Amino acid sequence: MSQKLLFTFFFRVNSKRTNQRTSFCLCFDFKTENLTKNLKSLILLERFRSRPVVRVDGNVILEATNGQIDPENKTCTLKSGTRVSCLTIKGCLTYEGDAVATELEFQVTFKLDTKKAMPRLFFLNEEGSHEQTESLHLQKGKKLCKWSYIYLLPNVKDKLSSLEVQMTYALGSSLDLNDNDLSPIIDPRQNSRALNDAASILKDCGLDNICIPDLQIAHDVSMANYLIGSEEKLELNLNMTNEGEDAYEASLYVQLPRHVSYIRTETNEMVANVLCSPPTRENDFVLKCDLGNPMMAFSMTSLKILLKPNINDGNSAMPIQIKLAANSSNPELTTSLDDNQVDLNIPVYVETDFVIRGLSDPDPLSHNASAYLVPRQDIRHESEIGPELVHIYQVENRGPSDILEAQVFILWPSFRPNGEPLLYLTSQPIVEGLARCEIVEDVNPFKVEIDRFHIRSISQDRPDFSSQERPKRDSDGLQIQMEYKEFSSQLEPNPRDQDLLDQLDCGPTQCTHMACTVGPLKKKESAVFRIYSRLWSGTISKLSHSHYEISSRLVAIVTKLPHNVDPSFLDIKSYTGTKKFSNYFKSRIFVQNWSYKTIRKSQF
Repeated sequence: MSQKLLFTFFFRVNSKRTNQRTSFCLCFDFKTENLTKNLKSLILLERFRSRPVVRVDGNVILEATNGQIDPENKTCTLKSGTRVSCLTIKGCLTYEGDAVATELEFQVTFKLDTKKAMPRLFFLNEEGSHEQTESLHLQKGKKLCKWSYIYLLPNVKDKLSSLEVQMTYALGSSLDLNDNDLSPIIDPRQNSRALNDAASILKDCGLDNICIPDLQIAHDVSMANYLIGSEEKLELNLNMTNEGEDAYEASLYVQLPRHVSYIRTETNEMVANVLCSPPTRENDFVLKCDLGNPMMAFSMTSLKILLKPNINDGNSAMPIQIKLAANSSNPELTTSLDDNQVDLNIPVYVETDFVIRGLSDPDPLSHNASAYLVPRQDIRHESEIGPELVHIYQVENRGPSDILEAQVFILWPSFRPNGEPLLYLTSQPIVEGLARCEIVEDVNPFKVEIDRFHIRSISQDRPDFSSQERPKRDSDGLQIQMEYKEFSSQLEPNPRDQDLLDQLDCGPTQCTHMACTVGPLKKKESAVFRIYSRLWSGTISKLSHSHYEISSRLVAIVTKLPHNVDPSFLDIKSYTGTKKFSNYFKSRIFVQNWSYKTIRKSQF
């Protein structure tokens, strides 16, 4: 009778891909009579025997003195002739294992400064390369080491973070195996195939090798306040000091307003390590200056920064605000940070030289009463009224500051107290330049024929004020302590604008108020006003006196200044021009020159 035999085999397979082990069982049920036949299946089991496991040991060492490299100890030379600091990297490997070959090939890769995107270490035999791979043939049980010279990039910025290197290994492919031999694998129980070491850059930071700086900013500005519209340059004189240990990647940041232009930075010739990057729109108008890497302990760097404010527009903020800040890559103590930042506020002020000049055309004015005998009710043309009189006024800003807006009032003696005409207006004011006038109601009230062509032709001639001497500034004048409100007949008197109302008072004469707005006026810009009138001969002929006077007045006030500066500190100025007339002789009338200069009375 045949017998049955049961064989059970347990197998444990190492997975190279997953580093996991899998166990399984094979069971064979044999009959004795078929034993020979079924033993053929056992031969297949030989193929499931395990691969040799290689146990690797090794290390990588940066051979630096006390784990530090001195950037000033430059013992190697690059192909370019540049001297650099260098050191040695050494990687060693050895292997053991059961049933492994007596000689194996390993692929070894060295990587330098692995934590930095921009490495600071490179191989001397392959300049500019920070990674190398080599093949090493090792004998079982014997250690093999590989040495390479590496160098530190000169003038590196980051001197604080460590210089880390890494060596990784893997079995090579050129293995001498017999037909029945299995390829070895590295022991999966070795958690990592990467070996690491690190060194630091030598710093003067004491026994703990930790530098704590103390940066300080001292400043001096070339002017306590800035005159708007001036051509002066603004100078910032800065002294940067480090009262602590070495400060690495020490930098100064200067935040400038957009209306302040950067010119240049000047340093002492002895200071060669300061490099400044100009402010741009891309860097948000920040001037950055590198102060040294490191900025040595108890050292000082002096800078002069030249700036040019361009603040003539009325929309720029005031005062001039400049922010200074200093820092380094190694942090300071929180107790010493107060002097790392400075906020500069430079007040601005306004100074204007506002000049108004006048001409009379013709000069002298001829008056012959016998030439104008047409009764008032029969006058049809302006030429029958009397001789023409044209007053020309020029308003000029001589700077240096802009005038955004000014109000100019011309008080014109149109009628006597009894209503008889004196200087009969024949046209609205003719304006040249940046000015505009309100409509004047008292122009040609009797609806006589006006020679418009004549007015246009005369208005095209530019007046010549060059022969006039600049008049002297008159007395202190009148002042108001408020912004001027636009003149109107409904202006109610109060203590703050009463002075202005007093200047606009014509007395018993029935004046025509011409209100004009001027501006903006930059330095040397002006506006011209032409007032056309006729001297009413009939009124003058009725006067019983042989001599008489006719006066006109100009009043001006600045209402808007750059940067929303309150113009109330500026004086109201006026001038009354008077000329005597005779009924029987040729005479003339003119408006004398007048001017005023606004001077700074306060800062803003």
